[in-house]
Amino acid sequence: GRFTKVRHESDLLKLPIQDVEVFLRSCIFQCGVEGGIFLLKQPSFDTVVNCIRSNFEGEWICNAISTALDLCGQIESGAVIFRVPRTLIEKSFKERLQHGAAIYILRRVAFLSRFNAVMNNLVDEVLSEIGADELGKRGCPKDLSVLDMDTKLQYITIDELMLWINSKQIFEQGRDECPSLWWDKKCDVALLVGSLFFGVGN
Repeated sequence: GRFTKVRHESDLLKLPIQDVEVFLRSCIFQCGVEGGIFLLKQPSFDTVVNCIRSNFEGEWICNAISTALDLCGQIESGAVIFRVPRTLIEKSFKERLQHGAAIYILRRVAFLSRFNAVMNNLVDEVLSEIGADELGKRGCPKDLSVLDMDTKLQYITIDELMLWINSKQIFEQGRDECPSLWWDKKCDVALLVGSLFFGVGN
């Protein structure tokens, strides 16, 4: 997770990073539980679940719900102690989650998780291509495994990442659907890199 970036974008710089992580993980847990309740209330339960599974993020969403419900059962049996922040169990908030907001949030998180995994691999490839000597001149530690993605991004430029992605065959050829007639591969690359540095939707 990009907990450092979340803390910075939320203007919570004084909050320990561990607290940010705990809150976000608790939020995913709560969304999983309430999302499960939402699905169980559906008259056509199997149809809805199959519809969710048919999307790219469907398997991730179903696994998140299954894991949350399993953990909820362990909590209720006393086998596990798990404290959820009060904000996440406030009545009106839970009601919104149970009316479909939980599934929406899980779908967004699933997409971002997949996006970050793909981009993290590309960032690692760029760092490897730059080489240890040049990275050392930029002040980058030798052990890249201890760095999160946002720290890694401090040692490469936007241009370097865009050039590297342009050289890779990661886009489908001859796509039928594009946002506009003038949309091309350069636009795809700019969207990916822009979303990584500045956030999806910004």
